[in-house]
Amino acid sequence: MGEQNEGPVVNAKRLTDPRDGSSHHTLTVPGPHSSMVAIATLQEHEGMHGSPLFGSLLVDSAYRRSGLATVIVAKAEEIAAECSNRIFAVTDPENEASCGLFAKLGYRKMILWEKKVEPRA
Repeated sequence: MGEQNEGPVVNAKRLTDPRDGSSHHTLTVPGPHSSMVAIATLQEHEGMHGSPLFGSLLVDSAYRRSGLATVIVAKAEEIAAECSNRIFAVTDPENEASCGLFAKLGYRKMILWEKKVEPRA
């Protein structure tokens, strides 16, 4: 699982979109045989007040409930602290695992409204 004595290794890579200059970090945890067991994205300056926004977090089902998500969030918070004093995460309110994770890690619940819009003809 890419582990060392101190726990799983989280690799972080900063990518910049050449079209608009926006940046995000891809966080990965390598698994056996060069596969990835977890991946997440942290978008710079996309949250409220220009703070980083935790975009996605996916953990292979075989590695869930192992603490990987907590380690990845900690790495994202470390990166976020370099440019802001806040980090935001958006989750589907029906995703109990994500909601539970972020609540356990001290995130404050906020309400975000969504509406699908259709392009005008």
